[in-house]
Amino acid sequence: MPVAGDVDDRVRDALEATGWPVYGVDVSISPRAYFDLLFEYWADGATFTVIEHDMVVHATALEELDACPYEWCAFPYRYGTHERHYGLGCAKFGEELIARNPDAMRRVGTMRDMNHPARHWCRLDAWLQGVVLPGSGEHMHRHERSVRHLGCGNSHGCIPS
Repeated sequence: MPVAGDVDDRVRDALEATGWPVYGVDVSISPRAYFDLLFEYWADGATFTVIEHDMVVHATALEELDACPYEWCAFPYRYGTHERHYGLGCAKFGEELIARNPDAMRRVGTMRDMNHPARHWCRLDAWLQGVVLPGSGEHMHRHERSVRHLGCGNSHGCIPS
């Protein structure tokens, strides 16, 4: 299982326990590398699953995502003050969702706010939800069982403490 970058042993062990093949990509090269990766996968059009480098998944998480009939689904995790944040930490995007929203990542790539330039990794989940969900009839299925987030939720100081 090639897991890229400096990954915590708890993350690596949890991924191995799923029994699923995992392909790791190091996106630490720049604040925009994560966007570039997601853009590439979206453009490919095939179903894909994201598990971020600081997520400890339970043994059945990948099986549950694969079996889930929804085109967009995610497991919750603690992020900052949110007990049940549904972001990119552990999420699946289906090919039919992508086909219905082919320009979603291009649109996400143009978004910015006062703390984040366009394509910055920190806001990709919120920006993607903002592009795809409102008024589109799309739905993000929210799985119940949480995965564990090892990160602090404010790793680059964008949110006042």
